[in-house]
Amino acid sequence: MDQRTPELRRVMGFADLVLFFVIANFNVIWFVRAAEAGPAGVTFWCVSGMMFFLPLAVSVLALTARFPGEGGLYVWSRESFGDLAGFITGWFYWFCNLPFLTVVLYYIAGTALSLGGDPWVSLQESPTYFMTVSLACLALVTALHIVGLDIGKWLHNVGAAGIWLPAVGLVVLAVVAWTRHGPVTPMTTSSFVPELDMKNALLWSVLVMSLTGLEAASILGDEIQDLRRRIGPALVAAAVLVLVTNIVATLAVVVLIPADQLTGSLGFMQAFKTASTRAGVSGLLPLAAFLVVVGQLGKVGAWSATSARLPFVGGVAHCVPAVFGRLHPRWGTPYVALLFQAGIVAGLIVLGQWGTTTKGAFDVFQSMTLIPTFIPFLFVFAAAIRLQHGNPGPGRPDRFSRRLAIQILAVSGLVTTILAMILSLVPPPEEPDTTLYLAKVTGLAVLTFAVGLGVYWTRSTESRAKASAK
Repeated sequence: MDQRTPELRRVMGFADLVLFFVIANFNVIWFVRAAEAGPAGVTFWCVSGMMFFLPLAVSVLALTARFPGEGGLYVWSRESFGDLAGFITGWFYWFCNLPFLTVVLYYIAGTALSLGGDPWVSLQESPTYFMTVSLACLALVTALHIVGLDIGKWLHNVGAAGIWLPAVGLVVLAVVAWTRHGPVTPMTTSSFVPELDMKNALLWSVLVMSLTGLEAASILGDEIQDLRRRIGPALVAAAVLVLVTNIVATLAVVVLIPADQLTGSLGFMQAFKTASTRAGVSGLLPLAAFLVVVGQLGKVGAWSATSARLPFVGGVAHCVPAVFGRLHPRWGTPYVALLFQAGIVAGLIVLGQWGTTTKGAFDVFQSMTLIPTFIPFLFVFAAAIRLQHGNPGPGRPDRFSRRLAIQILAVSGLVTTILAMILSLVPPPEEPDTTLYLAKVTGLAVLTFAVGLGVYWTRSTESRAKASAK
């Protein structure tokens, strides 16, 4: 059955698509995490790029060419493996974005404290401040996207510049600091060889997770102008930019700060402050913080728009209540899905903060994204592999070498995803209660699957009952 949604407006052009890929895939958090491994972090990026990022790019292009409609990976899985597989893929993808949005919103609130200098530092332990800023940003983003993607896309576009320019500034300052003082970390050939220990294995799995996002734009398939022709050049341009920036920025952090002195989620601002000091440049930290805040706000906008399309498409397909498939009568946007999603994220912000510190809430949100993030990519790579066994689609020549190359890359992505999932189950060395950690991570994944399965079977039963009654 054709479940395209022609009522949606095609408002995203080529430049919008490139910037969307950048905002969806790049974050200053991740190259700082890679620098925790020292120069070996560069090696991690290269390995992850070959084993996961490249296979994901090729799989996305192949699947989008065959199934270009709204819904992206939900449609790919549904067309390849049936309705249940499609639902589970969309369900986990949507679910993992909910706590991810809370993580980014909290990161915005934390980074914004750098705008006020020392007087604002005391707010870093204030749950009221973090909840207020997070909820305000969420309301702003949701309102923009209800008015229309043609309005909301400008938040993505400006955010892409905001998230990328501070990284470029850090690299420039690091070069100046290096020429004046030399690197604080020895840059020997052996230092680029990762140590085979559990800490580095866990770090590698996190970096693999950070490279997800190339699939996101396809979920907006019916809102992108000439998707089939433009997605290839846009994806390649953005993927190269993201991977190169991650590699160079990781080197910049390694040049500036020893790996054992990095301070987690605040590592980028720490690195930028150190770079400014060592380069003899002052007054740039508030500007960098402002750009990062704008960039992260754009990221919230991009992922809010993307994930809300999944319950919308599910409503159109009657996999979830049909109300989610409604479009706003004036603006033609999936307003019910956007409002419902915003309500859940707001609830997570309040409940996640209940009875814990701001850092504790941040850690809870992060742990919720681990397994649910990887599960949809099992279906994406499996769908790419299966696609090569069938008709390649109109205008796509059936060439054995091309099909074999796609299959090999998709298998690499599938194996890497499975390995990263296994590693994500291993508690970090600093975790005080390893049993509780494992129970939370696996228990949440099982609960998510059970709830999703219950929703699917309930809707399926209702649909069969209605069909029998006719």
